Amino acid sequence: MREKLTFIQSLALDAGDIMLQHWKRKIATFQKADLTIVTEVDLKISSMVVSRVREQWPGYGLLTEETCQAFGGETKGFIVDELDGTYAYANRRPGFTFQAAYYDSDNHAQIGVIYDPLRRFLLYAVRGEGVFLEADGHRSRLTPRFQTQWEKLRFANHRQFSSDTYRKLYARLGLSNEQIVSTGSIGSKVIDFVLGRVDALVSLNRHVGAWDWAPGKVILEELGFVVSHLGGEELQIEVPHPATPFGYLVCPRQHEQRLRSELRWITDRLAPQTRPAPEFVLSA
Repeated sequence: MREKLTFIQSLALDAGDIMLQHWKRKIATFQKADLTIVTEVDLKISSMVVSRVREQWPGYGLLTEETCQAFGGETKGFIVDELDGTYAYANRRPGFTFQAAYYDSDNHAQIGVIYDPLRRFLLYAVRGEGVFLEADGHRSRLTPRFQTQWEKLRFANHRQFSSDTYRKLYARLGLSNEQIVSTGSIGSKVIDFVLGRVDALVSLNRHVGAWDWAPGKVILEELGFVVSHLGGEELQIEVPHPATPFGYLVCPRQHEQRLRSELRWITDRLAPQTRPAPEFVLSA
């Protein structure tokens, strides 16, 4: 496992270098079929990742957001989000990261790595071995923190998502404005959890790619947080996905049951209307 962690860390640092090399330059941007954007930097990093995995781990599966849905005949491999927070990056704003995970033959993520190149934060975890943050030349082991009272929980909210649905959600939870914290991409949110800036997240995104949640899931669960679909279903890398994947929930375990109860008005209402999430095939 240590060799795979070192490999993913090297990918993260090299991807971060590519991001920084191009960040202040004019870059080509393209619109994808789902109307989100991808840049030439995403694709350059993806090419580097595919080449390196093929060279050093032949036969392992690979799932990336941008270019690679599968290769190799094994049921273990790597999951990569080449540039999480592309919109922020393309608009010269902080809040972008490289994310990667390693999954085993049981399709469970065992390693999670997130790298913020602007702050030079390298965050990583191996399941069962704890969470570590490398920054400013120092390496620190992080410990769980679960003393936040229900009335003081701070919820992460992506700065782009301020819809009426989210406003209604926060109102029903009885949150004050001070309890709703503006955040960036998924990787940046995980760093905010680690730094104690936020305590919980309710995402209403119906179909979340494994590259979004798998790296952070290992890190957050090692810190004692619950990471699952809103209704309690396990997030799964490979099919079958739960039939009711209404986004996902991150929260301290001590508040899990109460928060799930508070969210029943969403999960009960949406259950009859849901459809299976798209399948991810990780091996040839």
